[in-house]
Amino acid sequence: MAPLGSYNLAKQLAVKPTMFINPIITEVASPLLAAMQNDKEKLKENSDCSSEAYTKLENACIEVNRLERVCLEKSEETKSWQEKLEENLRHLLEVSLELESARTEISRLERMCVEKSEETKTLQEKLEEKEKNLSETSLDLENARLEISLLERECQEKSEEVVNAKS
Repeated sequence: MAPLGSYNLAKQLAVKPTMFINPIITEVASPLLAAMQNDKEKLKENSDCSSEAYTKLENACIEVNRLERVCLEKSEETKSWQEKLEENLRHLLEVSLELESARTEISRLERMCVEKSEETKTLQEKLEEKEKNLSETSLDLENARLEISLLERECQEKSEEVVNAKS
């Protein structure tokens, strides 16, 4: 409704001068011309003045009509620009909504990244602890192997001593 309202306002501003001036001209000029039409002497006396006044009056009417056309053209241009402006504003609103949605999604993703980063840090710490335990267990295993190897040698030596003692 807003574009039509401003269009109607522009149209009224364009037509108003003509609607205001034409009745005045008609009210004043018609009786004068009618009164003088039968009085040929008065017409001769005032012919130069009347014709000059009539020409001025006619030129004024022509100018008012020209201005009315210009105003109507401008009001049409205004209507067209206003429609384009409203279309651009609708598009801007759509883009704003999309932008707000994107910002919300970015915030959500940033929170997820922080959470994942914290999870990754916790997992990294657990992994380091497991690697440390694994390293300690590997050392224990190596020590146990060495001990087993020593025990096997001792057993072999004892076995050889027993065999040698029997023989």
